Amino acid sequence: MPDDESIAAVLRRRGPDEDPVVVRGDGPALTARDCLEGSAAIAAALAADGVRRGDRVAVLHDLSPDALLLWWALARLGAVYLPLNPTWTPRLARRVVTGRGPVVLLAEPRHRRVAEQAAAGTPTRVADAAGLTAAARCDRPAAALDDAPAGPLEDCCIVHNSGLPGIDHGVRGTWRQFAVMGGNMAAMHPAGRVLVAAPPCFMGVLLTVYGAVASGG
Repeated sequence: MPDDESIAAVLRRRGPDEDPVVVRGDGPALTARDCLEGSAAIAAALAADGVRRGDRVAVLHDLSPDALLLWWALARLGAVYLPLNPTWTPRLARRVVTGRGPVVLLAEPRHRRVAEQAAAGTPTRVADAAGLTAAARCDRPAAALDDAPAGPLEDCCIVHNSGLPGIDHGVRGTWRQFAVMGGNMAAMHPAGRVLVAAPPCFMGVLLTVYGAVASGG
């Protein structure tokens, strides 16, 4: 894959109106155009709220197509995606928030209490993730978005906090690592069609989806 390959470029190459890229269990499937326009709308809303390139944004969200749109939006904005496991206790989530210092924590309504407890007394703001993703699905022209330049491929694009409960040993991922792993997956399955059943691994889900989109699956 080219060094400056971006998620938006992969989606555009896929063809905006081709087969669904993401199949929802609770609504219509998403095409590449839906993903491009939805992620652009979310990115524009986050930018208007003060999120800038390089800012860490924590996300407390169940694995779903909306979670993917949030990640794509943050990548297009140039922000750092910091996934929090929605099964964590407030104490565990707070350890990551205080240790990683995100500027905002995007939480689904069902996880709002955990988010507020995790961010209490810190500079991190809590925002409604559902409102962002709902706005992205409205039938209206998407906001214009100049994608953040790829920049140095060693820029961090995701911080994956993995490990046993109570043990915080976050893994710093770079765009180069992500592009290489996703590209390898695409090369291994050039004609593959991949079903992701949302296993409990954020990085695995993102890599699987990215590899499938890149390969046309």
